[in-house]
Amino acid sequence: MISGDRIIKTLSGRWKAKEAIAKQLKVKNQEEFEKILKDLIEAEVIEAEEKDGKTYLKLVETEAKKQRTIKKEKELFQKESQKRKEVNKNLSKMGEGLYSEVVSGEFPQLDIPSRSTSNIVFDEDLRQYVLGDKTVNRTAKSLGQIRSFSQLVWVMRFLKDLLKLDKSSTLRDVYYSSEAYQIKFQDQNESDVCITDVEAMLSVPREDFKVFPEERSAIYGDLTVEYTTPPRYAGKRVTMSDSPDGVMIGPHLVNSKFLQTKADKVIAIESGGMFTRFVEEEVNEKYNAILIHTAGQAPRSTRRLIRRIHYELNLPIYIFCDGDPWGAQFDNCRIA
Repeated sequence: MISGDRIIKTLSGRWKAKEAIAKQLKVKNQEEFEKILKDLIEAEVIEAEEKDGKTYLKLVETEAKKQRTIKKEKELFQKESQKRKEVNKNLSKMGEGLYSEVVSGEFPQLDIPSRSTSNIVFDEDLRQYVLGDKTVNRTAKSLGQIRSFSQLVWVMRFLKDLLKLDKSSTLRDVYYSSEAYQIKFQDQNESDVCITDVEAMLSVPREDFKVFPEERSAIYGDLTVEYTTPPRYAGKRVTMSDSPDGVMIGPHLVNSKFLQTKADKVIAIESGGMFTRFVEEEVNEKYNAILIHTAGQAPRSTRRLIRRIHYELNLPIYIFCDGDPWGAQFDNCRIA
């Protein structure tokens, strides 16, 4: 059955003969085909041109751009899906290894990349610090490790369930969910450490297995982005100054596409009160800046966004913080 959507998918921003389109779509009802074409032309979705006795069609530029965007976002979504399939596969492989050890009468164990300072090296290609080759062994054989080992295995199972259900969670939610399974963590820091262990073992950031930090940072100013995820929001455009409170920095904003900005700098602000004051005083306009509230030590999603803005838009980052030892430490750290 011929439809407008099917015709649009066969076209691009280049001219294509009507006969070639009809052949590609295996058109049987020529009258219906002509009517749909006429409707698309009147709706200014496609345009037609007569040349050498033939009719040529193409998408109007705005529609062609829209279709290119849709295609690109589908490719990105498929890439993300494939990445999560790999994570799920690796989790299964680790679980199978533990099961095999138990069945064989052995104590199950896991090798985790060491996060000690002696195992942190600078990667020249990535321009960032990464973990080296040293590992630490965590095993159920040791009474001192059995508790942390069990917690880690449960977290791995929880993450696998997230991927299976295609759902997201937060660090805080992982901690609270453990209570329903009678997994006892002394505090959230313990469950956060388990998440970090899994990141290290899989060599992927926790965002790849759909665990995100709580949203507590915000961005405000002259920056327009286009969402690429989730699929239902792909293509939606938002300007960071649309809300007087700014836009919360979450995983989907971090993954968005930067469209345009006239700003020539970023001011990263430590405290929420000062961020609000800067918005009220229109500092973003006076100093042609994008304002980012880091909410104290910036969450990783916020650091990723700042890093992207710095490298992709080539904007310098200025840190505005309290004049105390913690502020000095914040000022000297590599926030991006």
